[in-house]
Amino acid sequence: MIIKTAEINSPEENDLKQIDLKEWPDREEFHQNMERYSQLDFIAESVVLIDEGIVAGGCYMTNYPGELEKFVEKVPSLRDKDLIMLEDFVITPEKRGQGYGTKIVNFIRIRYLVDFEMVVLSSNIMEVLKFYINRGAQVLFDGSAEGTKWHEPYKKRILKSYVLFGFEK
Repeated sequence: MIIKTAEINSPEENDLKQIDLKEWPDREEFHQNMERYSQLDFIAESVVLIDEGIVAGGCYMTNYPGELEKFVEKVPSLRDKDLIMLEDFVITPEKRGQGYGTKIVNFIRIRYLVDFEMVVLSSNIMEVLKFYINRGAQVLFDGSAEGTKWHEPYKKRILKSYVLFGFEK
C-alpha cells in the first residue's frame, strides 16, 4: 500500500475522480474547479491510496481562497491562518473498515501541517463525523442541530448544514 500526492489529470487522480463521482455523482463542478485551480498559483492536488496497484481511495487538497471562504465565513478567527482544505475523502466500499482512512489522515497531517497551520474540511454525512473526531479533528462549526434531509444523488439522509472540522499541528 502506498499513499502519495498526485497531480490533477494524472492517471492516479483520474482513477480517484471516478471513485469520487461514483460515491458523489453531483461533484463534477468541483472536479472542474480543481482542474482550474491547478493551472493557477495555488495548491490543487489529490492524495491517493494505492493498494495492490489500484487506487483504492484518497481526497483532494487545495488552498484556493474561494474554497476556503466557507470556513472563514462560519469561523472568522480562521481568516488570519494559513489554511489548506481537504475535500471529497473517499475509500472504495470493499476497502472500508481496514484502516486505510486513518492512514490517509495521518499522511495528510504529516505532509500538509508542515507548511500550513490547519487542514480544514467539512462534512454533511452523519457517519463521517465520528471518523474525523476520533482521528483528532476539532469541530470548528457544528451545523448538525439543523437536522437532516434526503439527498437523492447519495440515496441517503444527510445533514442540512455542514459540520466544519480542523486538524492542527
